Amino acid sequence: MTIMRWNNRVGHMGYTPQEISTMANTSGRAISIYDGLIYDLTEYVNFGPSVQGPHGEVTPSADSQFMDSTLVNLFKYSSGQDLTKAIDNLNIGSRTLAAQKTCLCNLFLIGMVDSQNSPQYLSPRSTLVRLVRQRTTTNL
Repeated sequence: MTIMRWNNRVGHMGYTPQEISTMANTSGRAISIYDGLIYDLTEYVNFGPSVQGPHGEVTPSADSQFMDSTLVNLFKYSSGQDLTKAIDNLNIGSRTLAAQKTCLCNLFLIGMVDSQNSPQYLSPRSTLVRLVRQRTTTNL
């Protein structure tokens, strides 16, 4: 899975937090932010995983729910929000949490948060513009 992800990835799509909130509210998607990355669990929440065998054969009964229900419920009921603190504070054990993060990354990652218009980026940009304006007016 990791090799496929690294060999076939072209890049990440960037979404603003407002776009993520809009996607969650208008289309009912189970989409949220975790640690600056955007994950979409809509298909998992709506349809769930299933075991399929060859046509005509009876599939064995197996537990196909590989994601922790508390994590899935966070995405389901807090869709469109930044869930970083909530996920990090889940009481599911460190090994289970690490495995869930791997599943999120491998199966549900759709992009990164675009924060170009956040105050941390706008402040240095506006300072640079002011400095350039000051230099051009003093040179006149």
